Amino acid sequence: MVENFTNQWLKSIEQGLMAEIQALPSDQERLKAAMTYAVAAGGKRLRPILLLATCQLAGGNPHDCLAMALALEMIHTYSLIHDDLPGMDNDDLRRGKPTLHIQFDQATAILAGDAFLTMAFELASKAKISDREKVSLLARLSHYAGPSGMIAGQMLDIQSETKDIRLEQLEKIHQEKTGKLILFAVEAGLAFGNLSDLENHALISYAKHYGLAFQIQNDLQDVLWDTNQSGKVVGKDQELEKNTYPSLLGVEGALAYLQEQSQAARKNLHVIKETTMQEKQAKEVLVSLLDYLHI
Repeated sequence: MVENFTNQWLKSIEQGLMAEIQALPSDQERLKAAMTYAVAAGGKRLRPILLLATCQLAGGNPHDCLAMALALEMIHTYSLIHDDLPGMDNDDLRRGKPTLHIQFDQATAILAGDAFLTMAFELASKAKISDREKVSLLARLSHYAGPSGMIAGQMLDIQSETKDIRLEQLEKIHQEKTGKLILFAVEAGLAFGNLSDLENHALISYAKHYGLAFQIQNDLQDVLWDTNQSGKVVGKDQELEKNTYPSLLGVEGALAYLQEQSQAARKNLHVIKETTMQEKQAKEVLVSLLDYLHI
């Protein structure tokens, strides 16, 4: 059932992203080519799948929130494009292919990222939900993606380079930098459904633990994986003297912490009592996303 869900919605996500790009003005061929290149590079589409599965688990219709899921992926894509720039992480590879500024140029990469960010909010406004809920979600998305969320985390990450920080400070960085968009995926999915307060709280807790586990895994991949496995140049965290979970806890400590966070997220799913085959399918998708968290 998990494969049926992911295959169906991955296809819808890819087609939706490409359709939005191709609908741009015909005189913007270079910009469209750059944006198409970024999308065609692939990716897990974790955030939109998480949003759609949460919606279905909460008793909603994933078709109603597809526009919001696409918008979330556009914001994630913009963040990766800008993170790769020479002024940020200065990466040459992303998903096994040259990064956008290498394939095109820096100016085009900046504009492509800007285009994804601004298009995201136009697209999110098309979600099939009440105007009141839509405004609330748009405000939350801008909050989580901006200087009180992802951008704040990125800034703190840069400022912490070469400095000694505590584990709680590192978690704060990644709760903002990585965790907020994952949290939004679940919160947005819940807005399209109708679960109890207890179930909503459990899924929000799932998202928080998942976001932290996802970042721990990412840090470990930079240490334990090679370029072919990760799709990007590894060892960059150490080169930039970044604070990471392996650098603070050691590899074994980081692996144990990854397991702890994954188990905490999984425990929250026990609270959800699915009553239909669609809800059972969606819950299995959330379980499968946890199974992905391994090294």
